[in-house]
Amino acid sequence: MGFAPPERAVMRTRDGVALVADVYRPPGAGPHPVLLMRQPYGRRIASTVTYAHPGWYARQGFMVVVQDVRGRGDSQGEFEPFLNEALDGADTLDWCAQLPGSNGRVGMYGFSYQGATQLLAAAGGHPALRAIAPAMTAWDLYEDWAYEQGVLRLANGLGWAAQLAAEGYRRHGDAPAYQRMLQLAAADGAALRDIVATTASALPGSFFNDWLHEPQGSDYWRRRAPAPRMDRPLPPALFIGGWYDAFLGGTLTGYHAWVDSGAEAALIIGPWGHLPWTSRSGAVDYGVAAGGGVDEVQLAFFRRYLCEEAGDAPTGARLFDLGAGVWHEYAGWSCSEQVLALHPAGDGRAAVDVEAGLLSAEAGPEGVEWLVHDPWRPAPACGGHLGQPAGRADRTAVDARPDVLTFTGMPLNESVRLCGAPELELHGGADCDPFTVYVSLSTVEPDGRSLHLTAAGARLSGAGPWCVRLRPVLATLRRGQKLRLSIALAAFPGLALEHGDARGWAEVRAGEHPVITLQFAPGAGRSALRVPLVEA
Repeated sequence: MGFAPPERAVMRTRDGVALVADVYRPPGAGPHPVLLMRQPYGRRIASTVTYAHPGWYARQGFMVVVQDVRGRGDSQGEFEPFLNEALDGADTLDWCAQLPGSNGRVGMYGFSYQGATQLLAAAGGHPALRAIAPAMTAWDLYEDWAYEQGVLRLANGLGWAAQLAAEGYRRHGDAPAYQRMLQLAAADGAALRDIVATTASALPGSFFNDWLHEPQGSDYWRRRAPAPRMDRPLPPALFIGGWYDAFLGGTLTGYHAWVDSGAEAALIIGPWGHLPWTSRSGAVDYGVAAGGGVDEVQLAFFRRYLCEEAGDAPTGARLFDLGAGVWHEYAGWSCSEQVLALHPAGDGRAAVDVEAGLLSAEAGPEGVEWLVHDPWRPAPACGGHLGQPAGRADRTAVDARPDVLTFTGMPLNESVRLCGAPELELHGGADCDPFTVYVSLSTVEPDGRSLHLTAAGARLSGAGPWCVRLRPVLATLRRGQKLRLSIALAAFPGLALEHGDARGWAEVRAGEHPVITLQFAPGAGRSALRVPLVEA
């Protein structure tokens, strides 16, 4: 059997721009429901890093349309991330509903940017859009994509900017510039330390420059985010996320917005990073079941809402337990209201002796722990949602660094289930304002390994105390395991290096990042880690 290419189809938007798509037709005369994916990376890729090929969905009875968004692939126009996707999405839905062989019912699927195109299209209330399955995408572009509690997400943002710029250079036949973008995407040294020089020389005119300059809450962010637009009836939605995906916050916020609006919504969160969605998460292989069968679940979801077939369509929340390695079914997702307060304590050596810091339900005496950040050798991002690779990484070597404070609890006497977003109340002060912290929570296994559970970065200013909210997690903790709290002043290159003053991120050159000293105040009921728990 020879290769059978998809049908190439062209439509025009309301302002006359030609958008190009591949159409995969199912066997039989139809009419058939349509599955639409709109993406900026070249339509033949079709998100096959996470989903089955569009041809598979076509064989299940769906007409599949994979479209290059404006200014990408073979489509005309200028690409401006997110800005045109609401109107172009509405025009594309008009077109899909009227395609020969279409039954007029359209669903959308895809992850990351392809998830955002769904949310922006859904906000328009188009009658043909009967269901969406957005995966791993942002709800608020500032908070979920570009920044993390005020800290620039450097590697993700700059790497994505390089990837998009490379596609632009490919379209214009500029091979040398394309090669420079490949090098920038793989950079981990000076290019990521000197944001000013890098953006000026390698990314002139890139959206990334806007991200560096636009303040939170500005019109720039509002015009590009799904969040401000959701004022019309919403179609049924299947939200898909990963505990170690950088956009987990957007997935959960979007899901709750759907639920709060009264629209039908289901949720799946696996042990995955942004890609791929496989059984391995960092240092842990959870086995075949951890793959989650997303394609089969998605198929049942779309058959229910596009074909009106009764079946085992997803409902509620299906969440993977990172400790037990199994899936749990819940009516919905919310953080546990039962909170255990754990208090860090030490003798002043928690940065130089991994056993010196303690974590206990009883507050110890007042103390001071010193932590020094050297920008020449910053603490690295290790697994989690910022490291490469992402996932449940072995943090043992990072925790042993002298620029990481560690506080370790006693072995658990019984199993408990962590369910929600831990929070650290941090007392103390630093010799610059603002300063960045990266807080992680891990399990210490009986063999001594420290395995990442959850983390978050935050930029703190003022006199304190401060609250750092870690990312939500679901994990059953076994008898004999220990909990460990780790605090660093960097997670490079996942987060940009702190410059400690009022300048913007785009104003700081390499060599201008200061040495930073944190005096952390544990004990006597001051700093505390609050962990949401339920019975296992």
